[in-house]
Amino acid sequence: MMDSIKHKKPRPSGQTRELLSILPRRGTKAYDSFINALEESANTDVAEYLREKEGSKGTGKNLQNAGKPDDESKKLKGENVDIQKTSTQHSENPDKKNKLESANSNQGHEDWPDLKKRLEMVKKRDMPMCTKESFTKICESRQVYHMTGEKKGKYLSISNVQCIQQNTDKTSPDDTQSKETNDQSKETDSLQSKETDSLQSKETDSLQSKETNHPQSVKTDNPQQNATDCGAKCRSRVDFDKTAILQLFKHMQYESKGADVIKDVSGDDMKTFLKEHLNNNKENSAFDSLVIVIFSGGDKYKPGKIYDKDGNEIENTEIFSIIQESTAFAGKPKIVIIRTYNFEEETETYDVLDAEKQELHFYDTKPNNKDLFVVSSQPRTKKGPWIIGEGMNGSYFIQALIHVFKKMAHEKSFLEMMKEVNDCLIKAMVPVNGTSALKEPVAEVMILEHSMEKELFFFPGFKTPAWPDLAAGASTLKKKDIKQCSQNFYEKIQKERKIYPMTSVKRGKFILISNAQCNCECEENQTAEDLKKKEERYKEGVMNSDFDKSNISQLFKFMGYDTTGGILNKKTEEEIKDVLTRKLNEIDSDQTVMYDSLVIMFLSGKFDSEPGKIYDCNGDVVSRKDILDIMKANKHFKGKPKLCIVQTYNFQESKPYDATDSSAVNEIIKDGHPNKDDIFMVSSYPRIEQGPWIIGDNMSGSYFIQALIHAFKNSACEKSFIDLLKEANTCLLQAVVPNKKDGTVDKTSVAQIVLLEYCEEKELYFFPGLSLKALDFSASMLGNVVSQPTD
Repeated sequence: MMDSIKHKKPRPSGQTRELLSILPRRGTKAYDSFINALEESANTDVAEYLREKEGSKGTGKNLQNAGKPDDESKKLKGENVDIQKTSTQHSENPDKKNKLESANSNQGHEDWPDLKKRLEMVKKRDMPMCTKESFTKICESRQVYHMTGEKKGKYLSISNVQCIQQNTDKTSPDDTQSKETNDQSKETDSLQSKETDSLQSKETDSLQSKETNHPQSVKTDNPQQNATDCGAKCRSRVDFDKTAILQLFKHMQYESKGADVIKDVSGDDMKTFLKEHLNNNKENSAFDSLVIVIFSGGDKYKPGKIYDKDGNEIENTEIFSIIQESTAFAGKPKIVIIRTYNFEEETETYDVLDAEKQELHFYDTKPNNKDLFVVSSQPRTKKGPWIIGEGMNGSYFIQALIHVFKKMAHEKSFLEMMKEVNDCLIKAMVPVNGTSALKEPVAEVMILEHSMEKELFFFPGFKTPAWPDLAAGASTLKKKDIKQCSQNFYEKIQKERKIYPMTSVKRGKFILISNAQCNCECEENQTAEDLKKKEERYKEGVMNSDFDKSNISQLFKFMGYDTTGGILNKKTEEEIKDVLTRKLNEIDSDQTVMYDSLVIMFLSGKFDSEPGKIYDCNGDVVSRKDILDIMKANKHFKGKPKLCIVQTYNFQESKPYDATDSSAVNEIIKDGHPNKDDIFMVSSYPRIEQGPWIIGDNMSGSYFIQALIHAFKNSACEKSFIDLLKEANTCLLQAVVPNKKDGTVDKTSVAQIVLLEYCEEKELYFFPGLSLKALDFSASMLGNVVSQPTD
C-alpha cells in the first residue's frame, strides 16, 4: 500500500488521491485510524474538520458500517431499534425522565457531566477570551506570571497506556481486519503505523452505548472476546482524552508539533525525550510556560504514578528534576498533568472522607520555589474512573479539567480552577441503568507539587505585542505617542491612594548628564585588529547612547518637565557635583518656580564598567552618596519625589554577568531599605553576554532606557512609577533579540531593573496631559494678584 502511494505522480496531489482511493477499502477502522494519525502528527485542524463533516451527516454509523457484511449491518440495525425502543420507553416514563432532567437542571457544576449530551472535541469558539479590563484588574491586585506572549507555552505529551491485555492468542472475528492492518503497518513507515495504531473512537463509543443499555448483548462466555472488547473501550477513552486536552491547549495558544507527542516508550526513552525538548534554549525561550501531560496505566495501576510502556513504575522525582533543571523555563510556570488509568472493573476507593471536605488534597503541603505545578487524581468510586456515561467518552478527571478550563481560564488562576475541577469530581453525575443518574464522588484532585511564587493565569486570547518591534526601526519619540491621563482617573486615584501632588503645569525639572562618550583608549599589548574592533564597538556605543539621550529627554519634555539647560556632557566628578549644586540652588532662590518633582539622569560607562555605577568623563566612579546628599539638601524639592535614573554602558563585546544574584528571578531587585526622603534611584543589571545597549537591526538605544520609554509612553497615564518599572522589567525579561548568524530572533532576558533607593511614603503618578493646574501663589509673594492659570 505504501509503495503504491509513494510512487504515485504527480506529487503530492497524486499521492493524496491514491491514499483517498485506498482508504475506503481498508476496513471499518481505517477512517478513524486515519483521523487519529492526523491528530497525533499535529494536523489537528484537518482532523477536526473531518470529524465535524462526518458528524454533520449523522452519528457516523453509516460510515462505520460501510465495509461490513449485510448480516452484520442488519444485526446492528436491529440493535439500534432496541436502543430506540429503550429510549422511547425512557421518554414515556415521566418519573425516570424527570429524575434525570432535574439532576441536570442545576447551575454551575451541579449538572456535570450532562448525560443527555455527547462529549465533543474542544473548539476555539468554546473558549471565552480574556479581556484587557479583566487582565488589568487581575494584574493590579495579584502577582502573576507573564503569560501574554504570542506563544503561551510549549505542550508535550507522553502516552504509555496499556489498553490491550497481554497473552491473548486468539482474536475475535471483528478484529481480523484490524490485525491484518496492524501486521502490515510493521513493514511500512511511521505514518501508516499511526493510522493503524489507534482504534476507532466512534465505533467503540457505539460499543460503550450497547454495553451500558444492554449489558447481556455484549458479555459472552468467551473471556478472550470480553478482554478484546474491554481493550477497545479503554483505548477509545484514552484516545479521546489525549485529543481533547491537546485541542484545549492548542486553542489557548500552546504550541505542539508532531515530535512533541510520543507513546509506548521506556523509562529511559521518556527521560531522553524530556531532556532533548527542554534543553533547546533557543526555541524554548519564546514560550511563556510549559505543559506536559503524561498518560499511563493499565490493569491494577496506582493513581498519581508514572509508568513506562512495560508497566514499570518511574520515580516521579526523576521526571520532576529534569523539568526543574530546564534553564529555558527557569522562572516560568511548568505544569505537569499526570493521568494514570486503572482498567479494573472495580477499583480501590481510598479514603472517601477526604472527598467530603470538598478541598484540594495537597500531597506535599510545602510549596516549591521552582515554579512547578503537578496535578493528578485518585478514584472515589469502585467503578472504573474512566467511565463517564452512556454514549460518552473520556475520563472524569481529564474531561472535568477541560470543562473547567473552557469556562474559567479567562478569569481564574490555575489552583482556583483545580478547586473547581475537584468540585466537579466529587459531585459528578453517574448513570444508573441507563434511565437515571445519581450525584456521587467519582474522583479527587491531587496536587503533587505547587508553587506560591506567583499566581498562574492563562489569559486565553489576550496577548501583548513582542518587544521591541524589530521591524519598526528607530524612531524618535513624538508627543502624540504619549497616552494622556483622564480627569476621571486622576480623581479616582486621588480618593483611593496616598499620592504625590503631580498636577502643576511644570511637572518637574529634568537634568541629564552624559559621560558615555568617553575616550577609546589603547591598552597595553593590544593588537591592531583588537584596537580596530574596540573602536568600532565604541562608535556603536556612542550612537546608541545619543539615541537614548535624545529620546529620554523628549519623553520627560512631553510629560511636562522643564528640560531647559538641563542637558550636560563630558563632566568630571567635581564638575558634576558643582553643576548639580548650582542648578538646584538656583531653583531654591527663584520664588517664581513651581516644580512638582525632580528627575536627574546619568548616562555613563566605559569598556570595563560595573552596572549601577555612575562614571565621570575620565571613567572614574562618582560617589552615589554625594549625589544623594545634594538632592536631599535642596529645599524646593523637600517632600517632593526626586528620581535618579542611572544607565551604565559597558562597551566590551562580551561581559557575562551573574544572572543568579537576585533572589527573585523575575522581580525588580530592591537593593537596600526604603528611605523617607522621597528619593527613587533606579538602574539595571545586564542578563545577557552581548552588549546590553544593542536592540537589533535598524534600531538604536539601550534595552533599559528604551524599555522605560516604552512603558512610560503607553502606561504612565494609568500606572504608578513602581508599576511602570515592573512593566519595563517584564519587557527586559522577555525581550526579542536578533540572531545575526541565522537571521532568526530569540526571546530572552537581557536585563533586570534594580531599585538602588526607594520611598514607600506615597505613590508616584505622573498624570501626563492632565489639564488640572494648581494655583501659582508666587505672584502673591511679589505683591501681585493671584489669577487662575490658563492654557
